[in-house]
Amino acid sequence: MVCKDMLCKLFYVVCFMGVFISVNATSNTLASLLSRLSDVDTNVKVAVGDRVVNVSLRSKRPLIYEIAGMINEGEAMQIMELAAQNGFEQSGSGYGESHRKSISSFLAVGQQVIRDNPMAPVVNSLGLRLASLMNVSSDKVHEWAHVSVVAYAADDFYLPHFDSTHISQLQPRSAAEAAAGQWNYPAAPRATTLFCILQAPEKGGETTFPLSKSAAGLGPSYPSESAAIKKVAELKFWQRKMAKLCRGKSQSTLSFVPRNGFCLLWSNHLMDEDGVTGELDHRSLHAGCNVIKGLKVAMNWWLTVPPPDPSAMDERGTSKQEL
Repeated sequence: MVCKDMLCKLFYVVCFMGVFISVNATSNTLASLLSRLSDVDTNVKVAVGDRVVNVSLRSKRPLIYEIAGMINEGEAMQIMELAAQNGFEQSGSGYGESHRKSISSFLAVGQQVIRDNPMAPVVNSLGLRLASLMNVSSDKVHEWAHVSVVAYAADDFYLPHFDSTHISQLQPRSAAEAAAGQWNYPAAPRATTLFCILQAPEKGGETTFPLSKSAAGLGPSYPSESAAIKKVAELKFWQRKMAKLCRGKSQSTLSFVPRNGFCLLWSNHLMDEDGVTGELDHRSLHAGCNVIKGLKVAMNWWLTVPPPDPSAMDERGTSKQEL
């Protein structure tokens, strides 16, 4: 579906917006990316660029932090307008068309048409906050940022999925990326995800982690992780599970009700003994619950880092590491 009419664009942007920014970090250590948050427990104030945010630990695996104060209403509206001007297409999914229902607008922040837009400064400001929070150089944020605005109307959803992939399944990077010294997904892992609610719906639209281990020590509600992972792409399995997961009826599943200004930051990969970004963390599996009533607006930012063994990826197109 392509949305070119301005009224159509604005309707879907106001219905739901998810912004995905992928930037190359200056280090391939997950420990470095999370160093500012390593001592966070409950309601710790952290300075990020032009403001101070409140951060709380919500899960130990994957590491999930709740962040308040990252973005305000005026900034959200400006990003919506920027996306509306760009137009929308049906969102894709590596799990099949039935796994996701939404539309997306992709913005290459580094392109001149975006840099010249009056709304561009708000994107830059958000990038600087992310850079400060995650120990990423601001020049990389501005140079390699890509934004995807995703619109979900009522009854739209995204069944359980991963934001990154197994190290052994990373793809070779293009010649242009190699020449520029750039590592983008799927040639490199998305180490972390920043997810923010810009406008909460009246009902529904929760974000749920069916395999997470909460900060209180609760574990997954399945016999084993491997059994659940095998079900990731099975549509009927998750359709049966979603109501229980999303409505908070599963005590050992971590589910977040959307609130205006609410943000989550989580790790998609495990950390090895040297702090380097390791294998995909199965417990980072998460889902976007269907919106029942009202409008939902959300924002995701991905931090992409070089793979654990970059030389192997460049020489062979696949990693030497196996699951």
